[in-house]
Amino acid sequence: MTPPFKRLSDGTLYSGPDYYKDDQDLRLNMDTPKWSHFTTVDVETISLKDNTAIGVGFAIGPNEAYYVPILPDPSPMLPRVIAMLSDQRITKTYHNAVFDLLALRRLAIEENLPLPDIWNVQDTALMARITGHKVALEDIGNELLGHDDLFSVQDILKTSDKAHPTMLDVHAMGPAHKCINDVLVTWEMYEYFSKLLTGELEECYEVDRELLCPVLKETEEKGLLLRPDRLESHRQRLTRQVNLLRDIAETRYGFNPGSPQQVGYILASQGDVLPLNRGSKKPSLNTSEDVIKKLSNPIAHLVLGYRKANKLLSTYVTPWIGEERAYTHFKLDLETGRLASFDRNLQNIPPSMRDIFAPDDDEWTYADMSQVEMRGLAYISKDPVMLQAYKDNQDIHAITQQGLWPGSDPKDSSKRGIAKTFNFAMVYYGTTITLAEKTGMPYQVCEDLRQKWLHTYPVVAAWMQEQFNSHHDYVTDIFGRRMMIRWDLVGKKGKTGRVLSEAHVRRTQVNYPVQASAASINKRGFLMCNDWGMDTRLQIHDEFLWNGKVDVPQELDDIHPEIHVPFEAKQGEYWIK
Repeated sequence: MTPPFKRLSDGTLYSGPDYYKDDQDLRLNMDTPKWSHFTTVDVETISLKDNTAIGVGFAIGPNEAYYVPILPDPSPMLPRVIAMLSDQRITKTYHNAVFDLLALRRLAIEENLPLPDIWNVQDTALMARITGHKVALEDIGNELLGHDDLFSVQDILKTSDKAHPTMLDVHAMGPAHKCINDVLVTWEMYEYFSKLLTGELEECYEVDRELLCPVLKETEEKGLLLRPDRLESHRQRLTRQVNLLRDIAETRYGFNPGSPQQVGYILASQGDVLPLNRGSKKPSLNTSEDVIKKLSNPIAHLVLGYRKANKLLSTYVTPWIGEERAYTHFKLDLETGRLASFDRNLQNIPPSMRDIFAPDDDEWTYADMSQVEMRGLAYISKDPVMLQAYKDNQDIHAITQQGLWPGSDPKDSSKRGIAKTFNFAMVYYGTTITLAEKTGMPYQVCEDLRQKWLHTYPVVAAWMQEQFNSHHDYVTDIFGRRMMIRWDLVGKKGKTGRVLSEAHVRRTQVNYPVQASAASINKRGFLMCNDWGMDTRLQIHDEFLWNGKVDVPQELDDIHPEIHVPFEAKQGEYWIK
């Protein structure tokens, strides 16, 4: 789709009308006021894992774009481009702003240039997701905008002879061509999706856009103060545990617990049947956690203990030894718009290790949104049992316990724990296999109890069955946000490497509305807290962490006017679950 390039003497590439005669004309065109209010931007990086920028592309109109190389030979035009991207007066539209802004921020810091603006930002990937479309730029360009000649990073990398190439291993024109293509398509996407974002969809987009840029970007920069003494204590404890488990594995059983191949061999040699990892040139035994946690072999439990301790040590302790603060990044690219942490995923840090974080202002305030997904399910399905229970402030887990074991002692902690597990699993229309894995009970027992759960909440059961049997193009949450149902992925490998079944995709018609509704309540709560000046440092699904002593406003209990979700807040020097 890209018109022929013109190459400036400084290495910058231009694509557009052919009436510009020389470099000076092109530079004047770059500075012309006609585009100064809006541009679309794309950053090419070495790889998805290495976000070192190798070039920046930007469009100044629907058919005009520039590509400014950074590596291996930077263009003298780079400071001018970065200055433009730091200007709040100009609307910068990205396709996946999180990725591009991280690369631009790193570039600006390393080159001592202005930081990219995070306030006047639009994101066509968010637009696509919220309106219920695919998100990949090539898919949108080909399926919605009528292009047939777009190509991906993988297409470019295939032109290299190396086994594991990066964008520095291919001809420089490949990334340049792709980058200019992408900014021109992003311009088209912005115009296309802007027409779809009306009413509820527009409000949903603005919530995500404002949260992503600037609120979460500012939260990332604050980070969390670390306690050196607690870090050192955890380092010593976990190091001892890792060494002990490794020594037992090596001296008693003769294998390295850090080697998947050796783990597979020792388990297979003792009679455990393991599935094969397929898709690689040399098939190997699958020793993932999901597989070996089902084994009764004590070696499997030793390996799991070793992996857990080593993961905690290498992810949350060793990298922060000697550091003053811990930092992470956030994104909203899950199908349901749920907030996710990456690059030191603080949402996965276990409660037992949260003492490594210290408040900047003497104490933490932390709060849970009480049963937000269960309350959302009650509202969406209109189940009278659940609705009445929440209206009367009854204990939903106690109701479930009596449904599963009529007449049982309400103080029976074991049965109550199983009832809670069933509630939280059935929100996602959990299968009997899932329930058996989570509770450790026999399959048939879980099947019988699952039927009792459905009988206890018959309207929920009917709604779930209807959703499962439907064939929606998309489903919506309680605010109108759309989630595309990916029928096109049936039979293909998902992000976990597993082949997606039709049943799995059907189940998303049940759990997407519930999970997205909870996420949307949380995101609106995050923005409300920001507007009130509350210093939010982290949000983990339905839990908020604020720096300092905070009186949690009652307005947070009614973010959705018809769903009352109480905040249960605590305060203290340590953040304790």
